[in-house]
Amino acid sequence: LLLNRMNAVNFGKIAGDATTLFNRAVQYTSEQLVSGGEKTELDAQLAALIAQADRTRDWTDKIVRQAETLLQPNPALRAEEFVNHVFDRKVPEHMTITEQLGCYFEDAANDLNISGQYSAVLKSCGLTERKLGAAERKFHREAQQKFVGPLRAYLNTEMAGMQREKRLLETKRLDLDVAKNRVRKCVKPTDLENAELSLKTCQDDFDRQCEIVRLMLSEIPAHHNRHLALLREFALLQKQYYAECAQAMDGLDSELNSTAGGGSGGGPANGYNAF
Repeated sequence: LLLNRMNAVNFGKIAGDATTLFNRAVQYTSEQLVSGGEKTELDAQLAALIAQADRTRDWTDKIVRQAETLLQPNPALRAEEFVNHVFDRKVPEHMTITEQLGCYFEDAANDLNISGQYSAVLKSCGLTERKLGAAERKFHREAQQKFVGPLRAYLNTEMAGMQREKRLLETKRLDLDVAKNRVRKCVKPTDLENAELSLKTCQDDFDRQCEIVRLMLSEIPAHHNRHLALLREFALLQKQYYAECAQAMDGLDSELNSTAGGGSGGGPANGYNAF
């Protein structure tokens, strides 16, 4: 008997949920098909907060995707990194294209087995390219940790939570409009009393959800300030990366000039022409 009662309760709940979903779908469809149909509007402040949150989500996502493309242009390697991250596996480090070129320079110098400036410059260029590649890998690793990673985490946690609450608000709004329509269509006093009670409950739920969403979205300016700090960190990492590259190239430039001028300090053009 108890089992039968439990089954009856579960069936009633499932039927009630199905009816609610159907009513929401009907309400949403009628709003889309009927131009100027009745719909509860959000207040101007809340609507502006939602629009700002949506823009923040869209632009943060675009920035993250483009930064990931900058740090790893190879889509296959980006996919590999994503899979390893999903399964919490260590991401293997791959040689950069710059490092590969440096290895080719050095291998060529060894394989040609010749003496003279050409072999020496091949080795010098190879060492410099490997330094550039090491600086590039360091920049990519730190930029991922200090810029892309935190922004991606923000999208997956705080922004995802705000989007869930916003979707719940839309659900409450649909339920409210369904209840309003039910009140308008009531004829019998007993039906009207029940419909008005349901309307009051839906209105309270909608108002409460509005305040929850308003409270969450009011934190967006604080989120922007945190993103500003991340952006400054990213700019600093780029500055350090290009400074390391410039230092490596200056060293190569001096070595090339010394090789071309026999230590006489010839100009840059002479050095590179000699190579």
